[in-house]
Amino acid sequence: MSEVNAPRPDGRDQPARESDEIGHEGWLRTARSSTVFWIGLFVILIAIGFGIASSVAHGSPVYLKLDNLLSIGLNASQIMVLAVGMTFLIGAGHLDLSVGPSLILTSVLAAKVMVALGGTPAEVTAGQYPNLGIAIAGGIVVALLAGGLVGLINGLLVTRLRLSSFIVTLAMSGTTYGVALVLTSAANVPYIPDQIQQGFGGLKLVGIMPARPCDRGGHVVGAPPHSLRDAHVGDRLVTGGLDPGRG
Repeated sequence: MSEVNAPRPDGRDQPARESDEIGHEGWLRTARSSTVFWIGLFVILIAIGFGIASSVAHGSPVYLKLDNLLSIGLNASQIMVLAVGMTFLIGAGHLDLSVGPSLILTSVLAAKVMVALGGTPAEVTAGQYPNLGIAIAGGIVVALLAGGLVGLINGLLVTRLRLSSFIVTLAMSGTTYGVALVLTSAANVPYIPDQIQQGFGGLKLVGIMPARPCDRGGHVVGAPPHSLRDAHVGDRLVTGGLDPGRG
């Protein structure tokens, strides 16, 4: 006769419990070997350290206040987006020194397009933008095209002419920054629509969390690890770099 297994006190059979234990140990093993996990833990420890220091200096954890943390996230959001692209570039064994100046140039071009398309000079000076939607859309398109053109030139010079990415992007950084200075005469672009900051840059989810850092932070955390683990993307990028003849 076949032996019938007696029910367990917790109502679950032994294989199910062993599967849960193995899954739990696997999660811990993955976390311990994950660079993202240790970087996140390090950031949390830094935040706690600054919170303790601010408590000692000011009598209250000023650094850990919600408004201060949201302000830090808002200011760091664009750097986080740039870091996503840089992750893939470093994984391919290259550098891009033109990221910052390219960002400046695209921002200048977008601002000038928005001001030019927003309305007449008199209307824009008075803070009125009858063509606000067209102006913002045009500025976004110009910024994307300018940034894509800079990246395309850098990529072609590195992959086709086989020049050093360090030299190419160093030269491009000086070029883009110089063009931005010429276009602005080394001054801020005036009369940019306030709606860009109030309606987009300061937009909040459920009235609390700024939407831009949340959205960009999610991309930063999820995009590089997921893509680099993909066999077709990660293996070719790391082993072949940017050289189409390798990998």
